Amino acid sequence: MNLVFYLAFVLLVTEYGGSAYSTLLNFVTLGLLGTYFAYKQRFISKVVFQYRSPLFALSGLFLLLILTSQLRTNNREIGPLMNAFRIIKLILFSLNSFGFFNDAAGQIRKKKGALDSLSISLLVAPFLFIAFNLFLYFFAAVDVLGNAAKATSVGESVLLSSLFGWHIERVNFPLVTGINSFGSFAGAFTLTALLAALKLNTYRNKGIAVMFCALGLTCLALIDTRSALAIILVVLLLLVAPLYGSKISFLKYTVVLGSVVPILVFLNMDWFNGNLFLEGFSRGDGDLKTGNNRVFIWISCVAEIARFKWEHLIGFGEYGQTGSGVSNGWANIFELFANANLITTHNLVLQSFFDTGYVGVLIYVLLFFKLFNTLNRQYKSSGDSRLLLPVGFLCFFILVGGTEAPQTHYATLHYLVFVIVYVNYLAYRDQWLEKQTKPISASRPVKSPELILTGATG
Repeated sequence: MNLVFYLAFVLLVTEYGGSAYSTLLNFVTLGLLGTYFAYKQRFISKVVFQYRSPLFALSGLFLLLILTSQLRTNNREIGPLMNAFRIIKLILFSLNSFGFFNDAAGQIRKKKGALDSLSISLLVAPFLFIAFNLFLYFFAAVDVLGNAAKATSVGESVLLSSLFGWHIERVNFPLVTGINSFGSFAGAFTLTALLAALKLNTYRNKGIAVMFCALGLTCLALIDTRSALAIILVVLLLLVAPLYGSKISFLKYTVVLGSVVPILVFLNMDWFNGNLFLEGFSRGDGDLKTGNNRVFIWISCVAEIARFKWEHLIGFGEYGQTGSGVSNGWANIFELFANANLITTHNLVLQSFFDTGYVGVLIYVLLFFKLFNTLNRQYKSSGDSRLLLPVGFLCFFILVGGTEAPQTHYATLHYLVFVIVYVNYLAYRDQWLEKQTKPISASRPVKSPELILTGATG
């Protein structure tokens, strides 16, 4: 049944809204998700009705936040039917992910070294999506989204030209509608795969992770996403440094760092603009000076926030920058883009504010703090360095949120939900194990943790 989940994941994160086959593809995706849910409904029901923890409650509030934001979308291109499709799909995907990770954990009994299976399960489905995009780009000429499968010209890759002297156009991959959107997804995947290559125990799984890394780096180079590669290096340095485990709890403050990046850019614009090394990676004269036009966006956002309105408490719904009218302040800068008023705030916290208000920002911060605290507690109790995979992903998501709004990137949002469910599953597993091992008696011998784990498959 994992094949059903993988196929559902690829279709779920594919942005086919403009395709003539979108309704059919939505029904197929719903059918796959519904089939998997029926297969795992016993275990999923057990989790929903028995699992109690602050992390699970915050995760539920976060999901509710996304769903209510989508219900109040300001994107007129998303009709009621399409909106209903994506809301139902997100709910089913969130629930099914519990079943998927439980299946991966159940493989521990079956073969030596399969403890890595639970960690590598974070990567397989995203890998298939990336591999399919690369296949369509290099080998196929399939019109998937109403556009040619080959890239449209969006400028030259400065990374390849500056580092290797290769003059190649930036690639707009066929299954996503934006370069930055896929860049965030590929960056998160690549970092997680790099950590897997470093931390998994078996050579087989390390080899698989290295292959994943190669594909991810290929995507990032073709997309020419400079910030993603820089963030990968920063997070790797943080996580592979000595005593990294003691720093997991501290890394939750990356939430704050992601929110103040715009301020740092404002204060250090002269340094950015005069740095010869960084200028080598600039796409144009105004690229560094304006943060690739982000400065103009952030000025408009700050001006709106400074004028308090009651709507600021709960936000304006999805694409809140459009609903509030603040995007009119930068729409003219992106006049060559279709629906320029839908251009995001290019910041995780600012976008959360406009979509879900102060309440939403608070839930975001509390959830990420709790995720890091949970992973930190698990690392201290087990010493398992494979826990750094979700830690790395969360760090990347937050830091890329300094210059992007990753929660508006369809694929990246679902990948985030996937990782949040993964951390919840680890916590649920620990809670279940604790209950199983408490009543120790001669009549009930204690099983080894590896065998007890499979008892939760239900």
